[in-house]
Amino acid sequence: MGDIEFIYEEISPDEERASPPPPKERDAKKTPQPGARLSADFNRREFSCHCGCGFDSPNSKLVAGLQELRNLLGRAVTIHSACRCVQHNREVGGVRNSQHVLGKAADISITGLSPPEIARAAERVGAFERGGIGIYDTFVHVDVRDRRARWDERKNT
Repeated sequence: MGDIEFIYEEISPDEERASPPPPKERDAKKTPQPGARLSADFNRREFSCHCGCGFDSPNSKLVAGLQELRNLLGRAVTIHSACRCVQHNREVGGVRNSQHVLGKAADISITGLSPPEIARAAERVGAFERGGIGIYDTFVHVDVRDRRARWDERKNT
């Protein structure tokens, strides 16, 4: 076995060491801006919780899936609801295990297309084909959960 040499550096009390900024200051520098682009056509503000709590961190697969859907159809996708904090989800009557609370879901519409047409197009997007697609009267819910789920909650069919 070889000898291990330990090297000690003596630091005088007068010597100043650079220390990282306090946590709040450091975190503030990393906090994304509300209008920051998440993809070619979507920004962070579109995904933020409507209560104003600041939850605006959608899952990257959700953002990519929505961008793919927009590219596929060549039409703007309107996000009505995406990220929701637990309290806001409760207030709007969301289910307890909502994918919105995980940042994995969005309720969307596309001008000129009916919810069933949007749902059919979403089936062609890998992230949604493997995840959840729910049809409602005025919008479609899409999510990137790790199992396939389908439902139709239309009342006016």
